[in-house]
Amino acid sequence: MRLITLIIIVLSFSPFAYSKVVWLDEQWKETSKETASFYIEVPLERDGKAWIAEIYYKENDQLRFKTKITQDSIFHPEANLIGDHYYYFKNGDIQSKGSLDENGQGNGKVVGYFENAPEKICSIAYFINGVKHGPELSFYSKGGLSTESEYRNGKLHGLQKFYSQQGVLSEQRSYEDGQLHGPQKIWGEESAILVLVEHYQSGKKHGQQTRYFADGTLAESKFYSQDTLIGNRELFYSDGRLKERERYDENGRRMERNYFYDHNAQRVEQIWSYTDRGVTEDKRRYQDEQLIQHERIFTGENTLAGQVIEEEFDPQGTLIARKETRNGKLYGEHIWHEKIDRSEYRISNTGYYVDGLQHGRYLSKAQDGSTLEQGQYFMGEKIGPWLYRAPNSERTVIYDEYGKKHGEERELASNGTVISHATYHHGQLDGLYERYDDDRTLLESGIYKQGVKDGAWLELETTVYSNNYVSKGEYRQGNRVGLWVSTTKSGYEIGRSNYNDEGQLHGIRYHMDPNGSGALTKVEHYVSGLIVGKQFQYRDGKLAKVTLYDENGQKQKVIFQDPEVKEVFDLESLLFN
Repeated sequence: MRLITLIIIVLSFSPFAYSKVVWLDEQWKETSKETASFYIEVPLERDGKAWIAEIYYKENDQLRFKTKITQDSIFHPEANLIGDHYYYFKNGDIQSKGSLDENGQGNGKVVGYFENAPEKICSIAYFINGVKHGPELSFYSKGGLSTESEYRNGKLHGLQKFYSQQGVLSEQRSYEDGQLHGPQKIWGEESAILVLVEHYQSGKKHGQQTRYFADGTLAESKFYSQDTLIGNRELFYSDGRLKERERYDENGRRMERNYFYDHNAQRVEQIWSYTDRGVTEDKRRYQDEQLIQHERIFTGENTLAGQVIEEEFDPQGTLIARKETRNGKLYGEHIWHEKIDRSEYRISNTGYYVDGLQHGRYLSKAQDGSTLEQGQYFMGEKIGPWLYRAPNSERTVIYDEYGKKHGEERELASNGTVISHATYHHGQLDGLYERYDDDRTLLESGIYKQGVKDGAWLELETTVYSNNYVSKGEYRQGNRVGLWVSTTKSGYEIGRSNYNDEGQLHGIRYHMDPNGSGALTKVEHYVSGLIVGKQFQYRDGKLAKVTLYDENGQKQKVIFQDPEVKEVFDLESLLFN
C-alpha cells in the first residue's frame, strides 16, 4: 500500500505524467502550447548510454534539431548534448551539422547548407572546446567563395577577406584578438581598384586613412590617433582640385575649415577658437578672395551664450548688413538694407538692440547717402526728436519718454515751405492743426482739444469728393454739427450738408456739379444718419431719377423721368409730400 502511494506521488510531480509532448518557446524553454514555437516528445528514446533528443517545429511537425543527450531530459541540470548534431530548415532541408564531445563542447568541423539546396554548402567553420578556432569559409548560393576568415580562441585573428561573386577580392580586414588591427582595404567590385585604406590599432582608428574615387584618384585623406581625428583632413574633386580642407588639434577639436565651391570662385572659411568662456566659430565666405559674408557663433555659459553675428559685404568690401542675436534675441548694432519695389533705390538702415528691443541711435539712408530717417530708441520706444525725409519733403516729430508724440510736428517741402504742422500732448493732438497744398493753398485747418476736433474747421473730403475738394463747418467735441459747405480749391460750391448734435447727417443734402457750374446733381433727405423719403438725381440740369426710401433707409422704389416731358417738378412739394 505504501509503495502504491509513493508511485502515485512521484507520477503527480513528473512533468510527463499526463502528456508525451513538452512545448518550447523560441529559446527552447518550457512554455504553454499557445505561446510555443517548438516541441519535444517525451520520454526520450534511449540509445546505449545516451538518449536521442529531437525538437520539432510546432507549425508543421518538421524536425528542427537532432542530437544525443547524456540525461533523459533536456531540462536536467547535468545534461550535455553529445555526438553529431543536426539543424533543419522548416521545409525539412538540413541547415547545418557538427559534432560535440562528451562535455557538450563543439569540436571539429561545422558545415552549413543553403535552404532549398541541401546539396550546396553555405559555410564551413572549425571549433575547439566550443569556440571557433581556425579557418571559416562562406560561399555564394551560386558557387564561389564569399568570405574567408581566421579565428583564434573564438575571436577573429588575422586576415578576413571578402570576395565578389566574380571571385575578385573586394575587401580585406585585419584583426588581432577580435579587434581591428592593421591596414583595412576595400576595392571596387567591378574595377578591382583600391578605393579605401584605413589603419587600426587594437580596435581604434590609428594612422593614415585614405579614400579614392573609382578611377583611383585621391578623394580624401585624414589621420587618426587612437580614434581621434587630428591634423589635416582634405577632400578633393574628381579632377584632383581641392574641395575641402580641415585642421584638427591634438584633442580632435576642429580648428579650421576651408570649402572651395566647384562652379564659381567662392570659398568658405571656418575657424574655431576654444577658451574657458566657450567656443567661437567664425565662418567667412569669399568671392574671388574678397570677403562677402561673415558669421560668428559663440556657445558658452556666460552673458554671450548663444551669440550669433552675421555680416554681409559688397564687392568693394564695405559692410552693408549686420545682425547680432543672443539666444534668438537681437543685440548690438543691426544693419540691413531693402529695395523699393520696381526700382533700384536701395535703403540702408542702422539700429542698435538690447535684449531684442531697439535701443539707441537709428539711421536710415538712401543709396546716395542722404538721410531718410533718424532718431533715438529707448528699449523699443522712439524718444526725442525724429527726422523723416521723403523725396520732396521732410517731417520732424518729437516723442516723449513713453514713445508718444509730444510737442510740435512739422512737415516742410523741399523749398522750405510748410506742408503741415500740428501740436501733440503725450500722444494726443492738442492745439492748431494746418495742412497746405503744394501751391500753399490751405487744405485743412482747425483746433484739436485732447485729441478731438472742436470749433471751426476746414478739412479735406476724402470719401465723397476725393482730395481735390474741401469742406468747411463746425465740430463740437469731435462731431460735425450744423451746416457744412463743400467747395473746390477755386472756391466753387459743390455741396451742402447738415448734421445733428451727434454728428449724423440730418436734413437736406445738396450735391452740385464738381466742375463748378452750380447745377444740382443730387438732392437727399436724411434723418439721424439715414436717407429717407425721396432722393432726386439730375442730368444736365433736369430731373432724371427719383428713388424712394422708407424710414429705415431701405430703398423702396425707383422712378425714371421721361426726358421728353417738359413738366417742371416742384422740388419742395416732392420732398415733403
